Amino acid sequence: IERAWQLQLAHHEWAKRIPHFDKVQRVGDPGAAFGVGSKALITQSGLGTVEWTVVEFEGSGDDRHYAWTGKVRGMRFEGRHRVATVDADHSTMTLGVTGSGLLLTLLGPMIRGTMRKALDAEADAFQRWASG
Repeated sequence: IERAWQLQLAHHEWAKRIPHFDKVQRVGDPGAAFGVGSKALITQSGLGTVEWTVVEFEGSGDDRHYAWTGKVRGMRFEGRHRVATVDADHSTMTLGVTGSGLLLTLLGPMIRGTMRKALDAEADAFQRWASG
């Protein structure tokens, strides 16, 4: 769990290792602890640059997670990252995103599959990264 969790917090490496992430930059003191209120500017294909703000954070124990929100073009997104212990040698990682807003209501059916593929690619990249 420790390795998988550290990768979730290694935002400075995401653009090099995770598909669809072009640039990730912490806002404020990059050496500050990551937690509720932390912000990052993330540039992704199709979304542009979005400022994400952490709204929920649990960074210890057997179930670690955070959620952050961002707004772009009248849409509001919430991204969730969770790492949980399965047993002494294994953990699971769950990634999710939800969204709201008029534009997303209209485009949602058309982009749902694209978003699912992007999340799957992100999860695969994290798994390869954790294994390497």
